[in-house]
Amino acid sequence: EPDPSIAEAAGWIEAQPNLLRASELDFQEIQVAVRKSDLLRPESFAHDLSVCPAVAEGRITIVSSAHSFDLIPSTSSKLRVVNAVAERVGTHRAVLSMGDSGAPMGNDHNLILGPHGISVGTICGDPAGCWSLFGTITTGPTALLRVLQAMLPSEGGEIRLDRAALNLDARTPHLYRP
Repeated sequence: EPDPSIAEAAGWIEAQPNLLRASELDFQEIQVAVRKSDLLRPESFAHDLSVCPAVAEGRITIVSSAHSFDLIPSTSSKLRVVNAVAERVGTHRAVLSMGDSGAPMGNDHNLILGPHGISVGTICGDPAGCWSLFGTITTGPTALLRVLQAMLPSEGGEIRLDRAALNLDARTPHLYRP
């Protein structure tokens, strides 16, 4: 459903003279994505937004990726999808989640913070999750491909992660052979 707080936040951002290089935002009814290249001061954008009423009142959450800031309703998150899948498959199975922005303000932080969350990019340092299997040696699509190639079908239609196929002891990228 469209969220009125999104339109409110977008209007507030557009009305601020010292935030954007352009005067209009391209936003959807459920999310505002602001490219960092469109900002006058990307390093302070999240702080500058702290006085936006929709943000200050907790109706909007700000998350970040390498290229943008996303404003989303506080009731929305990628974790809700993982939780819905987990509820559907039952407690005897785990749901693996992966993302590339696990830092505290990252747009995948909540998604990959749990015990079965894997980051193929930034991590938050929380020992409870947001694991990086390959450190900084292998990240992004290459790391994702390694994880996907290590997934094997098992009895009952589940998928299991073949840890040996991940070649986690490899210290350099050239030691991995798909």
